[in-house]
Amino acid sequence: MKVILNYLWDSTPVPMSDRLKIVLVEDKVGAARLEALLQRTKIPHEVMCTLTTETEARSFLVSPTHYDLVLLNLDWEKGRGIALLDTLGLTTPVILYCKDEKYALTAFTYHCIDYLIPPISPKRLQVALKKYSAVVQSRKDSILSSSRISTASFDPSQYKKRFLVRTDVNLQLIGIGAILCFYSENGRSFLVAASGKQFAIDFTLERLEELLDPGQFFRINRKVTVNIDQISSIEDHFNHRLKIKLKNKAPVALIVSRKRVKSFKQWLRGVV
Repeated sequence: MKVILNYLWDSTPVPMSDRLKIVLVEDKVGAARLEALLQRTKIPHEVMCTLTTETEARSFLVSPTHYDLVLLNLDWEKGRGIALLDTLGLTTPVILYCKDEKYALTAFTYHCIDYLIPPISPKRLQVALKKYSAVVQSRKDSILSSSRISTASFDPSQYKKRFLVRTDVNLQLIGIGAILCFYSENGRSFLVAASGKQFAIDFTLERLEELLDPGQFFRINRKVTVNIDQISSIEDHFNHRLKIKLKNKAPVALIVSRKRVKSFKQWLRGVV
């Protein structure tokens, strides 16, 4: 599926009183190319550091160090770029780039300023940096004051209504009502459709808690989130836990953890 991203921004440099503090998440070769491109944009900036490994990135990006913008290669660390965003739940503005368009539809669920497809020209990068200036700079203080976007800040109309998944032969849209549950296993996340079919997705369960309507979905334990419309029965389970049965068979055990039983019962009553 072809995804076209158009931005109606002119190429006149935008004055900045301060140098833009940029963090690169990229390998050394790619970072060198990107720094050369940044120089050619003529926009005042400072590359604070280049994070070449996942360990470095996870440590630095949650530190109190002040930076304005992250430039992240989604192909970095064998495709771990999107997982890094997903796990950390970054609210710092980020410009994403990838050699193809496979993440373009999911990229903008994050605080994404722009999505670039290499080869990146200096002019295209300049447009992305200017978009940061126009859209973000006036709100930078409030954005940087929070480490995550609160689910309370979402209007119900902003919750995800559908997911785009990949099958063996094509892409498929699955509406919220047709989802049985979500689960994680071995560092990967999966969507289970009401039909019983399951699909790998690019969101962690932590990220899904921000994107899904909390009145419809509940995370019953560390590994499973269920859809209230798909629950067929609830039974007592040992050690003061609960066991859920859904309208179709799930590939994982559906046990409400002991510490979540109280909030789960409140959720069933409509108290979220």
